[in-house]
Amino acid sequence: MNIAIYVPEVLVETMELFDMRPHSPTLNYNVKGKEAMISRIEAAFGNMAYVSHLDGLTLEGHDFCINVRPSSTEDLLRVHIEAHNKALLNTLTRRIEEMVHGVSKGIVAS
Repeated sequence: MNIAIYVPEVLVETMELFDMRPHSPTLNYNVKGKEAMISRIEAAFGNMAYVSHLDGLTLEGHDFCINVRPSSTEDLLRVHIEAHNKALLNTLTRRIEEMVHGVSKGIVAS
């Protein structure tokens, strides 16, 4: 059973003001072999997080969340990272950057 809940836009905007967790912009990595890279990311972080494949790859750890989705039209991986503090966010971003660096043609934040 699906239940839709209506939340007024002003309430959504107010709630966003209180979401103070550090997070990355959407990071777009140019990658050939998107599924292989997603598997590498899962292997690197999967032992410390709940793993879901509902919307790409989602890794929910105690103090972080990473979502990796392949573009259906381009050789891009779209990565979004949230963490409980800026230092952890920077560490996770750097680790993923290092993982894709060998096969990456570049990164563009959007």
